[in-house]
Amino acid sequence: MLGMYLTTAVNFLANTPKTMTEGMTSIWTGLISVLWKVKEGITNILPEIMVFLGDTWIILIPPRLMIVLFYLIKVICILMELVLTMRKKLIVVKYRELF
Repeated sequence: MLGMYLTTAVNFLANTPKTMTEGMTSIWTGLISVLWKVKEGITNILPEIMVFLGDTWIILIPPRLMIVLFYLIKVICILMELVLTMRKKLIVVKYRELF
């Protein structure tokens, strides 16, 4: 349902008329791009912080925060897999519409 509203908004703002499947494809592409950037940002900055702080990062960054960040990365990876799965199903539906 949310996808339908987002597709309508995208189609309204677009210069060229688009079909619903094209709109959904662009939404899934945008979602996977955002999730990938968040994951890359977290995985890139944590080691740099640890190197900068040296051994004091163990004291300054509580273990619970590290656990939360670990699970956040795990959830982002799961969401990325879900988005890719939904995108593949959308492509199959789009292929079936052709015939």
